[in-house]
Amino acid sequence: MRAARHARGFSVLEAAIALVVVGLVATSIVTAGPAEARLADAARDEAAAWRTAQALLEVARVAPPSPGDDGPAVLPDGVAAAPRGATLTRRVERVEAGLLRVEACVRFGSDATGAAREVRLATYIAVEDAP
Repeated sequence: MRAARHARGFSVLEAAIALVVVGLVATSIVTAGPAEARLADAARDEAAAWRTAQALLEVARVAPPSPGDDGPAVLPDGVAAAPRGATLTRRVERVEAGLLRVEACVRFGSDATGAAREVRLATYIAVEDAP
């Protein structure tokens, strides 16, 4: 007689708990999608900023700038794709005779607090000083 009572199915409490669990799982799946898309966009923009900063330094290696040649930087066409709305700057300073320090900065987008994000890379370039 006892076996027949358990064979009827789930109780109302068990069904309610199952519905709550299914609802929590569904909610987490629905909310995770947009967050992952935002993270993917941010990662893509940051990777593009790194490539752009590296390209700015490579251009400086090929054609060394003059000390004090600071300000907005421009990349040749087809060199790298900067993130949307990015600002490129370059700073050049003489460290000692025959040695320049070149810094490339790429400012782009904003983080969760609204602050602009940026990537800064620097390198040293040996140059021949003019007599």
